[in-house]
Amino acid sequence: MSTPQQIVAQKTADNPVFLFVIRGCANCIALKRTIDKEYRRSGYKFMELDKLPGMESTALMDYLKEITGVDKQPWLFLKGKCLGKYDDIEKLQRAGELKALLKEAGG
Repeated sequence: MSTPQQIVAQKTADNPVFLFVIRGCANCIALKRTIDKEYRRSGYKFMELDKLPGMESTALMDYLKEITGVDKQPWLFLKGKCLGKYDDIEKLQRAGELKALLKEAGG
């Protein structure tokens, strides 16, 4: 079994645009829709944390909170760096900046 540190490092290193989400979370659903619209590549990946076994899911969410300072999902990483909390990402999208950041991250 991989540690939370290994999972986050591997997922964010292997995928320039990576999203950690919870199924049914309104902000997660909205962000996935936004990324689908703004980032038309099929290359972005995501992990549904609630599909993991209980302790593994909790440990991974605790680790994400610790390293990002963002206390709730979703967590969007671009080239290994967390973009901030959902409100921050939403502001970037409304300002027309998110599309450029996604494109830059995805190459």
